[in-house]
This record gives sequence, C-alpha cells and structure tokens, in this order.
Amino acid sequence: MFGWIRRLKNILASKAEEFIDRFEDPKIALNQLLTDMQGDIQSSKVALGTSQVEAKRARNSQKSFELDAAKYRSSAEKYMKEGDVEHAKLMLRRAVEADNTASSFKNAADKLEFDASNLRESIRSKENKYKQAKNTKH
Repeated sequence: MFGWIRRLKNILASKAEEFIDRFEDPKIALNQLLTDMQGDIQSSKVALGTSQVEAKRARNSQKSFELDAAKYRSSAEKYMKEGDVEHAKLMLRRAVEADNTASSFKNAADKLEFDASNLRESIRSKENKYKQAKNTKH
C-alpha cells in the first residue's frame, strides 16, 4: 500500500517540477511579456483616440462660444446706436459670459492636446520597446 503512495508522491513532485519549469521558460516569459506589451500599447492608443476626440470637441465648443461672444458684442453695438442702453449692457454681459466659457473650453482643449501629445510619445516609446523585445525573441 505504501508503494503506490510513494509512487503517486513521486509523480506529483515530477509534475510540479515540470509545471514550475514551464513557467520559468524564458520563451514563455518573453511571449507573455510581448502579449502584455501589445495590450498596453492598444490601451494607450484607445486613450489617445479618446483624448483627441475630447480635445476636438472642446476646441469646437471654444470656437462656438467665441462666435457667440462676437454676436453679442455686435448686438450691443447695434443697441447702443439705437440708444437702448439696457439691452446693450445685457448683450455685453452675455459676451463676457461667452468669452469666459470659451476660455474654459480653450484651457480644456489645450490640456487635452498636451495629454494627447504625451500619449503619442509614450506609445512611440512602448512600440520601440516592443520591437526590441520582439527582436530578442528571434
């Protein structure tokens, strides 16, 4: 009875060593590293795309509010020429609000574009490291 237990113990020990050796195999480790690097690069590309889309939206909103501000100023001038000071003041207040909102969108767009630039550089660096690791494989 003890003979088969000893044999089972030896088989399990052998399988455990084989299992450990497989995970210590440099080729397997390198393949896993390459797979992880590809996933990281892909995630960074998705983040870059999102950042670029958001920057474009912010830039479009900035331009829209700048146009609104110009229209409000034009209306204020028209009201002033007509002698309607109250409406002119109202249009100037709206112009200032639109300018402030445009400025906020400009700041957001600038930050998003800066972040996108950093992501682009990060992706280039990661792709270079991936190529180096892949060349090590061969």
